[in-house]
Amino acid sequence: MRNQSAGIRRLCNLVLLVVVVSSAAALAQQDKGPDVSIDTAIFQYPEPVAALSKIDFKNMNYPVNGDVIELRNGVFRKDDEEARAKVELGDVWRFGSHALVSIDFLACGGSCSDDGLLFLFAIDQGHPVITQRFRYDAQIQGAGQSFDPASRRLTIKARSGDATAHCCPKHMDIATYRWAGDKFELEKSERVPVSSK
Repeated sequence: MRNQSAGIRRLCNLVLLVVVVSSAAALAQQDKGPDVSIDTAIFQYPEPVAALSKIDFKNMNYPVNGDVIELRNGVFRKDDEEARAKVELGDVWRFGSHALVSIDFLACGGSCSDDGLLFLFAIDQGHPVITQRFRYDAQIQGAGQSFDPASRRLTIKARSGDATAHCCPKHMDIATYRWAGDKFELEKSERVPVSSK
């Protein structure tokens, strides 16, 4: 009888543990925040510059998807039998001792993906350095970013990572980041349904 009671208690504790872990995972998925990845991995350029205003962002290299993409006149194109890629420079905002650069990266193989990228630049020991990089899924109508240099607020609108079909997103994440002196920090985010119209 004693062994049977101990076995039942262990089984009840195991069931309770599974319920608690499952509930925590469900809550974490709900509150996971915007589907925007942020790297703080530093990428330093070897060429020295006196100031960010001296950098020609239209004609430089950018770290994208594990490769270094070389933009010329603000564009990079690759078109071969296996894949097609197009990278275009978007907006460049200079503020204080930093610059924020946006890039659109469209890659096609069996299907296409469209990523928005943002690079935060600074100067470190006379060299341009990427101190923060944002990446988001731009395959939704209305996706993009905006930056207000006066308030130093960055807003990113991205497709939500809600496991919907590639063709048919159901939600958009809207994330606002505030400037914290040397990097952007998440201030608020919301997930909104996409209109079916």
